[in-house]
Amino acid sequence: MALCRSFSLCNFPLPRLPVQFNTSIPSLNCPPKSHQITPLPLLRFKRCKTASFASLPSSSSSSTMENPPEGYRRNVGICLMNPSNKKIFAASRLDIPSAWQMPQGGVDDSEDPTNAAIRELREETGVTSAEIVAEVPHWVTYDFPPDVREKLRHQWASDWKGQAQKWFLFKFTGKDEEINLLGDGTEKPEFGEWSWISPEQLIELAVDFKKPVYKEVLSVLFAFAVTKIMTGGAEVENKKASSDAEELFLDGGFVVPNNVSNDGFVVPGNNAFGNSFRDYSAETERKKIVNELYRQSHLNQTYDFVKKMREEYGKLNRVEMSIWECCELLNEVVDDSDPDLDEPQIEHLLQTAEAIRKDYPNEDWLHLTGLIHDLGKVLLLPSFGGLPQWAVVGDTFPLGCAYDESIVLHEQLKENPDYNNPTYNTKYGVYSEGCGLDNVVMSWGHDDYMYLVAKENKTTLPSAALFIIRYHSFYQCGLTVYFMMVIDSKYDLYSKSKVRIDVEKVKPYYMSLIEKKSDGDLTLSSRTTSKEQPLQHNKVDINYA
Repeated sequence: MALCRSFSLCNFPLPRLPVQFNTSIPSLNCPPKSHQITPLPLLRFKRCKTASFASLPSSSSSSTMENPPEGYRRNVGICLMNPSNKKIFAASRLDIPSAWQMPQGGVDDSEDPTNAAIRELREETGVTSAEIVAEVPHWVTYDFPPDVREKLRHQWASDWKGQAQKWFLFKFTGKDEEINLLGDGTEKPEFGEWSWISPEQLIELAVDFKKPVYKEVLSVLFAFAVTKIMTGGAEVENKKASSDAEELFLDGGFVVPNNVSNDGFVVPGNNAFGNSFRDYSAETERKKIVNELYRQSHLNQTYDFVKKMREEYGKLNRVEMSIWECCELLNEVVDDSDPDLDEPQIEHLLQTAEAIRKDYPNEDWLHLTGLIHDLGKVLLLPSFGGLPQWAVVGDTFPLGCAYDESIVLHEQLKENPDYNNPTYNTKYGVYSEGCGLDNVVMSWGHDDYMYLVAKENKTTLPSAALFIIRYHSFYQCGLTVYFMMVIDSKYDLYSKSKVRIDVEKVKPYYMSLIEKKSDGDLTLSSRTTSKEQPLQHNKVDINYA
């Protein structure tokens, strides 16, 4: 996918999945300090094959967007995980022995944060046997306490407010003997002793002003690990946990607690037609319909078209309708882009929400998101504009830059007017490297429309929910990069089935959830009958407490 390879900073919000932190910290069994500088081999860092690092907005007040805020020192942090014991490297500071932390350090002028992280890990721990497997893509900031700021002002001859950190998850591939707290000998030692410890231990032992940062960083990286289970593109190792196990083993040796119940949602082997999911070459009765949908989409979805649609559909006029009533409107909608299902879309909404509910019974914001994520498909109905299928459904993809062969039926894009336009057909096109996915124009459809509706209404659903709504059809990137949401494949894709949901049975739960998490109403607008009038659009009241 062009975006995955070309844009190093994409905006991928992450779910705040539960992370339990213990209040009782077991004693640390720290290995003795190393008092010799050991010879270091050449660096053996390598990136994961699918590494395409993202930048995202976060609900935390300590997070910023693509660039660190003014007045904060650029810094990198390293979360080094040991796949053999599933713990994190931490060390005690020489100047404050009671304070434990993960390796971190400043980014030199013109230095890339990734290279800075590799350098800092080597300088502070001597470790060179490691792989970068993920990046917390937003900058996470913290302020120095007044006494620390004053001390550092003299030490650094500058008056930084605090630090803006880019965090990386490294997988340790060496042996403990490689760890040397004298580092590579190029810098003064900073640590006294070290240990592999749990996330809850680390947060408990960190200095107070770093605790919020560690909680956020570890929750993001924890969510990454969970996402690897949930995405169809991530292989789980053959040593899968049994049904009563407490952990799931991931490729690369990582494990995460099994928070999926024994009767949770199981990914089926085939779709409703007996074929593999998302198989666009399968000879089925829907193949002609699906292929024609994508032919029209790839012909008409141009950069200028989407800019006009976003401008027009961003003008939200108001008319009242309940969320459930809007869901019921999708009884009239069948998605022509879907090779896996030809049932009314309300079935898909409930199948998605119910699958999530099975696996994450306590994450009711995610249940609600699963229920409403496709409500933008009302654009297919005459009263909401009656847009053609190609302008509402189907995989989304970036516009304004060169197309990638991973786009579904990509050969059809040669007929798109943008294909031979020199403004749009280069690697970065109208963008710059690292511009952020929020600044990339995606093909127009129900995802972006529903995102505009929720955003303009100032929804209080978490940023993860907004990301799900906006990018859940971005499959060509979504199934390979790290930070895609749990809804993007296991639930949105694999929950599609001919087995109908008992609507009346589940309706009371979702009605109570709608009432709990929102005021119960969508603010919509109906299509004017005059062809001279512009299309009318939605506004939605979806609040999350």
